[in-house]
Amino acid sequence: MITHAQTTRIFSSSVIDAKVSNRRSFKELAVHPSIHNYIQLIGVGIPPRRSKKKSQRIAIEPGRFRDRRGGRAMNPEATEDQKRERHWKPPPPFGPKAFPVKVVGNVATLDDHYPANHKNIPEIVLAGRSNVGKSTLLNALLYGNKHADAVVRQRVRGKTPESVKQPKGMKATTSDKPGETRAITFYQLAARLERENGVFYDHALRLVDLPGYGFAYAKEEAARRYRALMADYLLKRGNKYLKRVLLLIDARHGMKKADVDFLMDLQEHSRHLQENSRLDGKRKKNAQLPPIQLVLTKCDLVTRADLARRVAQVRSQLSDCFIREPSQLPVMLVSARAGVGYNNVVGDKARGGVLELQKEIVALVTPKAREEKELDKQKPERRTDHRRQR
Repeated sequence: MITHAQTTRIFSSSVIDAKVSNRRSFKELAVHPSIHNYIQLIGVGIPPRRSKKKSQRIAIEPGRFRDRRGGRAMNPEATEDQKRERHWKPPPPFGPKAFPVKVVGNVATLDDHYPANHKNIPEIVLAGRSNVGKSTLLNALLYGNKHADAVVRQRVRGKTPESVKQPKGMKATTSDKPGETRAITFYQLAARLERENGVFYDHALRLVDLPGYGFAYAKEEAARRYRALMADYLLKRGNKYLKRVLLLIDARHGMKKADVDFLMDLQEHSRHLQENSRLDGKRKKNAQLPPIQLVLTKCDLVTRADLARRVAQVRSQLSDCFIREPSQLPVMLVSARAGVGYNNVVGDKARGGVLELQKEIVALVTPKAREEKELDKQKPERRTDHRRQR
């Protein structure tokens, strides 16, 4: 007869064997060299230990040098300001010239109304498990790389340098305790620039913060309500406004059961809506899932070799979750840690992947041109007062 202690020992050993097997299969994943190059380019992940030998610089042409290990050629005559001006500034509506961030809506129940969107401003959703770093990444996107004096930052234990702190404005609530986001919050960014011959260009988008799923500290009734609320927004908001879902995955763990359940539930809700629309004799395109893009967070806590394997793993897992063919969008890698993921410029490149994600989001925005006369019509009172002062 097997005792309870023996049963526990057998179960524990089987769990350990399964973990070892999973770890071994993870280490054996094949990774394309382009993934390693991209990780090194944006500066995420824990780099391998450097050898004690100093890198030697060789001349490739007069006045230009390149590191023997394959570093990018640089012009020693260019100033640091010129280098940063070219490469690190985020595109509008992000960046220093953007208007203050506005919260245009909070939806906590199915009875609440979504904010109006008469101008067809594209909406990009951030979704992910509780404590995956969603709110922290949202704040880094809203305020990252805004300062014109961004340089390499030295981390100090127990302190956040003043230069890497985010400026004042509307921010998502962050906490070590999961489940702090309990409503769908709409953050709107806008900028007006690029004046050419009396024409202005408006750039605008909305970043939408969803409650985290998994709900480690939420009751079952509240978790069910959150799931219904998220499915209602993602499927009924429609492709007219909702352009992309950024599915956040912890780079240390990859996709978990909660992530798979979230995607399967969305597909099930989508199927039900489409079947009901057929029964009603109506054709609903809004019931289709928007494009889903994977974003690996907390990349500063993973070695670069494991980070490259994680990219290959989550791509395969996403393909297995979908009934339909998943979109072939790139997997984005980010670190939203202060002084590491944003406001951190090495040479002429912003590090941490936040800038790359900002560029990916801005690609979904279509700037709208407005003539100067049209802008003057919108502010008749201000113009009249200005003439009176003269």
